[in-house]
Amino acid sequence: MIRQIGRYEVRAELGRGGFGRVYRAWDPKVGRWVAIKTLTAGGEGEMLQRFRNEAAAAGKIQHKNIVTIYDFGEHESEPFIVMELLEGEDLSKIIGRREPLTLLQKMLIMSQVADGLYHAHLEGIVHRDVKPGNIMVLPGGTVKLMDFGIALVTQAAGARLTKTGMVPGTLRYMAPEQFRGATNDPLSDIFSFGVTYYELLCYKHPFDGPNEPSMMYNILTAQPPPLRELCPGCPEALEHVLLRAMHKDRELRYASFDDLRDDLRPAVAELQQQRGAELIEQASGFMSEGRLAEARSAVREALELDPANTTGHRLRRQLQQELQLQVTRPRVEALLAAGKEQLRERRFDEALASFESALQLHPTDSAVQSAISEARLASEHSRKADQLALEAYQVLKAGDVSAARQKASLAVQTDPGSPRALAIMQRVDETLRSRERARKLQAGLDQAKAALLVGSV
Repeated sequence: MIRQIGRYEVRAELGRGGFGRVYRAWDPKVGRWVAIKTLTAGGEGEMLQRFRNEAAAAGKIQHKNIVTIYDFGEHESEPFIVMELLEGEDLSKIIGRREPLTLLQKMLIMSQVADGLYHAHLEGIVHRDVKPGNIMVLPGGTVKLMDFGIALVTQAAGARLTKTGMVPGTLRYMAPEQFRGATNDPLSDIFSFGVTYYELLCYKHPFDGPNEPSMMYNILTAQPPPLRELCPGCPEALEHVLLRAMHKDRELRYASFDDLRDDLRPAVAELQQQRGAELIEQASGFMSEGRLAEARSAVREALELDPANTTGHRLRRQLQQELQLQVTRPRVEALLAAGKEQLRERRFDEALASFESALQLHPTDSAVQSAISEARLASEHSRKADQLALEAYQVLKAGDVSAARQKASLAVQTDPGSPRALAIMQRVDETLRSRERARKLQAGLDQAKAALLVGSV
């Protein structure tokens, strides 16, 4: 295996075909992995110049749905293109194994293809080889169009190698006018797009035949089988779009991908809204079961599909609150426990501060709200009891023990744990006991005096 292409260090061969190979390589200058595609062009001067022009033009395209070309050149008289290394698989493999994708997933894939081709056409670049093998689907669902600008080189190389003027495997997606020698243009890309879209929807080529001549004949003369017979649930509008895109009369096709995309959007939007509603219903079920991570994932996907879904936005806010509570719950519990201990120790201001901090973390926590009410009531009772205790002290000081005891009793009733209320009550009771002892002593003295007087008579 080749070890070096230009400055790039080749580490592995990723694939090969009749007109080149693809390598995984390391770019030591930039410090990144890249993919290098070599093309068998035979070193012909006209071929290389054509390649340089095409690659330079394609390298200027910057779009999220088009693979980025970093560099191009020739190695040992053979052209090569350096592009971003993609992790994923091309659409031909997905179609080949009949991947069980939903209708919406298929439409979203092809909508991204349409976006990429629309941008390229705006830049004056025609792909010339739109087919499933040149559409890469990445793990996250992003779609990348590959091999912009090299179709002319591979076709010319194919002409030299096979003498047919056609690239094997590409005939299946060629527009009718291309068989008659017409130059590739945006309208031929639109036809190829329609064929690829139909094949992805049905996992059946619209102009299928047992061999290349019969397939060529079908492309030139036959109508594809009705789309909705092969793809149940397909919107009628989508069938009309693809029939127009694959019209054999190029003048009756879409004039641009801009018009085609405009006609596709309503059908895609309708399916997105339907799927969004299904996901929101699933998310509600997950949430009621406490499966918050799954609920959040479903809501996120729903809002990506239907950003205007008001139920989804409301559910997302509820999820955010619940997920935040999961994080803050230990802190809320700690503050609640600390506040209750402070309340038992009659540190009312500190207890209120702890409870209010907990409430900021969980504004709807009923236990915290009850604790705040309890702390405020206890603080108010303490204040009232202290005031009554002060009044009892002042009355006692004035000598009205009965009134003092009445106020002291009310203070204790108001706040049984009030130190001041208990203290004044104790002082009043001691005063009463002292007075009772004095009264009894005086009574004894009076009795003694009376006895002495009686004895002296």
